[in-house]
Amino acid sequence: MPIYLIKQTLTEGHDKHVAERMVDAPNKARAVSHVAEDTIEAEVCDPKDLIRLTKAGVNVESANS
Repeated sequence: MPIYLIKQTLTEGHDKHVAERMVDAPNKARAVSHVAEDTIEAEVCDPKDLIRLTKAGVNVESANS
């Protein structure tokens, strides 16, 4: 399997830096997914969160394209 270099941009306040990880995976999607498992959570947005985030100016992003 190839080894993928995954670059993740991290932001703290106004400072940004790139964390690099090497992942042995069968494909790029699995390598990215492996890194995301450590840092990202996903769940269906409930109505209260949808209202709160919309009021805060957060837009819904489309992942269909």
